[in-house]
Amino acid sequence: MDSKNYNTLLAEMKQSAIAGGSGLTDFNSGSNTMNIFEATARPIEQAYIDTRNGYTNNLRAIPYSVFDFKQKTGQKAAVDVVFKRNEVLTSISTIPSGTRISDGSLVFITTSLATIPAAKKSSVKLVFTRNETSGTESLIPTGTKVSNSNGSVVFTTTEPGVIESGETQSGLIEAKADNVGEAYNLAENTLTVINSTLTPEITSVNNPQAASGGSNGSVESNPVGAIAEEVGLQYNVKENTITTIESNLSAEIVGVTNPAQAVGGTDAETQTQMLRRFKYYINGLQGSNKYGIMAGVLGVEGVRSVGIEEHFPLKDIYNFTVYVDDGTGQLSTALKNEILDLINGTDTEENPGLRAAGINCEVTAATIVPITIELTATIYRVEDARIQNDITVKLQEYINGLGIHENVVLSSIIVLLKQIPGITDISGLTINDSTDNIIISEKQIARFYSVEITIVNQ
Repeated sequence: MDSKNYNTLLAEMKQSAIAGGSGLTDFNSGSNTMNIFEATARPIEQAYIDTRNGYTNNLRAIPYSVFDFKQKTGQKAAVDVVFKRNEVLTSISTIPSGTRISDGSLVFITTSLATIPAAKKSSVKLVFTRNETSGTESLIPTGTKVSNSNGSVVFTTTEPGVIESGETQSGLIEAKADNVGEAYNLAENTLTVINSTLTPEITSVNNPQAASGGSNGSVESNPVGAIAEEVGLQYNVKENTITTIESNLSAEIVGVTNPAQAVGGTDAETQTQMLRRFKYYINGLQGSNKYGIMAGVLGVEGVRSVGIEEHFPLKDIYNFTVYVDDGTGQLSTALKNEILDLINGTDTEENPGLRAAGINCEVTAATIVPITIELTATIYRVEDARIQNDITVKLQEYINGLGIHENVVLSSIIVLLKQIPGITDISGLTINDSTDNIIISEKQIARFYSVEITIVNQ
């Protein structure tokens, strides 16, 4: 569809008025005639624009809408993080849900409360004994110290005690460990030494029950989940890269990290990816053929690419294997179970399953093919460090953006890198020590491993 802009419409109106013998003669700017023409041309131009936008945005969607086939949105990555403080404390440190953390640029938000446990002192009940009955009371003051036989563990009474007249033993007297830690959780009958000076008739002490409640505390919190602020594959960051706390927390919280890689982040489906999935869908309308299985699995949220390998003869009991990529080159247990339910069905009208009766399938992650690249980049008037970083980022985006059964193409890498400002030439490019493309099978997926760059300044 051809559209017309404001100036074209104005010129055509003027030419039409002249050619039609309208008798109008004043076409100068500001004349009544031109004011009318200009006021008319503006809404007509906008109508052309609206029509073009409708054509571009809506006509493309008509074939998909017939089948209720929709473009897949991206997903947010998830990760577990651990907060840190610089020393063990006797108080609990709390990190609220909703705390913002990042790798310096990509922000994640915690989804639950995290706590760093406090170190605690052990408690125990003591019984003091005197050597014989007496007609008077014997007092055990608060602050009396007792220990184990070698004196390494000391407890102090926190309440006064008394041996009543006519008795040889006191009642149970509460005591606390002098220091924190699990080492103070002693077994019964181990606190036998009186370290304080008491009246001479009080000769011994014992703990009839084990001491308990002592804990070492920690400098690290329990692992808590965090979700990426936005959708996207770039949020699948590596382990130990989320190290910045963006929110204001109490002063003792000094750090955060992610012990494992963030997973599950996917980009929104591109038009090319959607069209390819739609082709699979049309070819697989029968449902149980290869294309039907692929279209069904690709329709699961969180699945980015799929490969199918048919087995002739059978592999164990399986007729075919479905290889799945969730955007990270991996496959979580939850996503695998969702795919198996789709293929096998759940005995419901809504989900009768995709595989034919008697056909068995296996679902697994694709085998990762690590990609190592060596190249020489000729540059002009740019910093070496910036080019090193730009090349690495571009290669990561390209290779980690490939799906299952998508080859690593040498010429595509050269074209991609030459688009970086400051690079005038790329030479000596090898992929896994080869000067040819890397062929990826239906059960494999390429993933960036490393790059060695030689810089030549022009």
